[in-house]
Amino acid sequence: MTIPASTPVARAAPWLAGAAGFVFTLWVFYPGYMSWDSAYQWWQVRHGIVDPIFPPLMVGIWRVTESLWPGPGGYFIFQSFAWWFAFAAFAASLRV
Repeated sequence: MTIPASTPVARAAPWLAGAAGFVFTLWVFYPGYMSWDSAYQWWQVRHGIVDPIFPPLMVGIWRVTESLWPGPGGYFIFQSFAWWFAFAAFAASLRV
């Protein structure tokens, strides 16, 4: 039995799956993994220096998340949200 795509349940399902994935990711992996290059980028964020070897946009976004949620966890939340939102938006755009 399939649920017609026009029902509220079918329209909400991708967004609920994305929200569940987001919560699960934070629950299991928070605050994320910091490799050497990630730690160096975080150092750039905290000292206001941008090294052209890394994407300056990432440093800029991390500066914003650092002001809202200090530490690497803020960027991890942003990155996880962006990934799961994109997944949900893609799944919601499919018409089955």
